Amino acid sequence: MSPFEHGEVFVLDDGGESVIEKERRGDYLGKTVQVVAHITDAIQEWIERVAKIPVDGKEGPADVCVIELGGTIGDIESMPFIEALLEPLELQWWENTQAFQMHIFLF
Repeated sequence: MSPFEHGEVFVLDDGGESVIEKERRGDYLGKTVQVVAHITDAIQEWIERVAKIPVDGKEGPADVCVIELGGTIGDIESMPFIEALLEPLELQWWENTQAFQMHIFLF
């Protein structure tokens, strides 16, 4: 499959292709996959899932989950990730956590 024709395919560490697999299963009911909503939701689900993975042989989720979003503000490639991290602020996603802190640095 050419990325120029179908978009770039990102394979996760576990071998999954999240948005593509959901589309192939019919989760989007034949509709076009949207960046805002479908892809940003997939990014948020991935963040929540990864944040709950036990580390250092401990039971339960880690005490801290640090997310670093690199790239340049304004680049279209990073916009789904920026939107995925900004949506929780609007939806008050952090109310279910003990602490939520976001630092945004513009260069």
